[in-house]
Amino acid sequence: MDDPENIVELIRKDRMKGAIRLVAEYKDRIVYAAYSLCRDMEFAEDLAMCTFESVIDKIGTCRNHEAFFSWMYSIMLNHYRKTVRGASRTAWSRRG
Repeated sequence: MDDPENIVELIRKDRMKGAIRLVAEYKDRIVYAAYSLCRDMEFAEDLAMCTFESVIDKIGTCRNHEAFFSWMYSIMLNHYRKTVRGASRTAWSRRG
C-alpha cells in the first residue's frame, strides 16, 4: 500500500500520474464502501469516479494524511447524499 502522503505530493506535482496512482491504490476500497451504501455496482463505480475527481480537485484541503481514506470516504458520502436527495426530489416532483 502506497503512503497517502506520497500520493498527495504526486497529485500536486503531476495530476495525471497522481490520479492514476490514487485510483490504483483506492479504487477497490471506495467502490466497496459506495456499494455498501447503494447496493448497485454500476452506481457505486460512478460514485467512486466522482469521488476521485473531487479528491483530486480538493487535494489542497487534505490536512491529515493519516486520515486520508476517511477524508475520501466523507467526500464519497457527500456525493451519495446529494445524488439520493436529488433523486428523491425528482421523484417527489413527479407525483404532483
